[in-house]
Amino acid sequence: MKRLVRYRGVQGLVRAALVTTALSGWVLPARAETITDAFTAAYESNPGLQGQRAQQRATDEQVPQALSGYRPNASVQASYGLEHDQQVANTGGQSSRLKDDFQPATGTVTLGENLYSGGQTVNSVQQAEAAVRAGREQLLGVEQGTLMNAASAYLTVIQNEATVKLQENNVQVLQRQLEANQDRFKVGILTTTDVAQSVARLADSKSQLTGARAQLDQARAEYLQVIGHMPGTLERPAPITGLPASKDAAVAVALATNPDIKAAREAERASSYAIKVAEGSLLPKFDVQAQYQQYTESALSVDRGSGASLMGVLTVPLYQGGAEYSQIRESKALNSQSRLQISATTDAVVQNVSNAWDQLQSAKAQFVSGQEAVRANQLALEGTRQEELVGSRTILDVLNAEQELLNSQVNLVRYDTNIYIFGYNLLATMGRLGAKDLNLPVPYYDSTKNYDDVRDSWFGTSSEGQ
Repeated sequence: MKRLVRYRGVQGLVRAALVTTALSGWVLPARAETITDAFTAAYESNPGLQGQRAQQRATDEQVPQALSGYRPNASVQASYGLEHDQQVANTGGQSSRLKDDFQPATGTVTLGENLYSGGQTVNSVQQAEAAVRAGREQLLGVEQGTLMNAASAYLTVIQNEATVKLQENNVQVLQRQLEANQDRFKVGILTTTDVAQSVARLADSKSQLTGARAQLDQARAEYLQVIGHMPGTLERPAPITGLPASKDAAVAVALATNPDIKAAREAERASSYAIKVAEGSLLPKFDVQAQYQQYTESALSVDRGSGASLMGVLTVPLYQGGAEYSQIRESKALNSQSRLQISATTDAVVQNVSNAWDQLQSAKAQFVSGQEAVRANQLALEGTRQEELVGSRTILDVLNAEQELLNSQVNLVRYDTNIYIFGYNLLATMGRLGAKDLNLPVPYYDSTKNYDDVRDSWFGTSSEGQ
């Protein structure tokens, strides 16, 4: 009877450990890092996002480059040289040699202005403006993708931490159970087979713990890559807000706000203006050029002079090797591709939203089922243990019941994590996972500031970030 009481004491420890719900791994102390902190860190420091911002600043420069077609061209040219002149003259049967040394110098100032370029300048500006708008949408898409990666990294660390805790607890429980079974073997209650099964199950649980720790290390490395620092103590997020009420509502929002669709539309506009730019190469061009020149020649005497001119130059292309016709055909083909890309992008977004919605609903259903599975496995383990005491079940049955409970607890953690990941993914596919959508407590990057700074800039080489 004394041995039975001791075994029941171990049984109580086992039950107390395994009955702990899977979500206990989420309980963390105060002052933990929140998912908002992770979002903010990624938004401010992620190198991929920073690189896309630099790319957008480079795209902004297409506009002042196109506007330069409206602006004058001015140049100054100066030349200076040495010239030696030697002549032989025959006069009255006598020859004489004349030598002169010259120091010619010339200075020229030229000012030119294009008055008509066949529409190339105006259409180049429109093309550049559309490219800038497309770039802004692409930047927003990268921003939302970065924040989605941050959410996934954050939640994956929490999931793996909870899994490691469950596996550590399982190892402790099995270790105590092995010790109890060894004691029961010594007094003849159990066989060597029972003890061997306990030893094998403990070894397997240690292997599972090693694998769980390795996955946690990988998750932490991913966290560092995306967010910029190693994770500390992470707090379980609050329920996600802003989710749509139905799949149709999610699709409707995505069609209106998804940055990939907007970027595709702006890219098509840019390609349509590229056709007009190419067609402008077939049209006449008219330029005005003003020039002022001074020259000096020093020899035995000094000659100086100056001159000024104002000319209009009309250029009518007749044939330029055929390259311009090829460029027009090329731009039309690219525009056709851009139009098709709008449809392809829209279809992909609708599919992604639909998949994200289905994944979220599935995760919610799995979580409910997972809770039921944990409760059922807790009861099953309790019953199996009681039946093993009276001889109607074996140690292997108990070990299997414990493993079933552990599996259901690990699955419950995964289902709960998936609810968050799929929820954030749904917002991202809708185009609602930007820094402003999340109300991050951080100064928002203004993608128009650099554009406003450089659009009408005539001089200067300084660049943001340099």
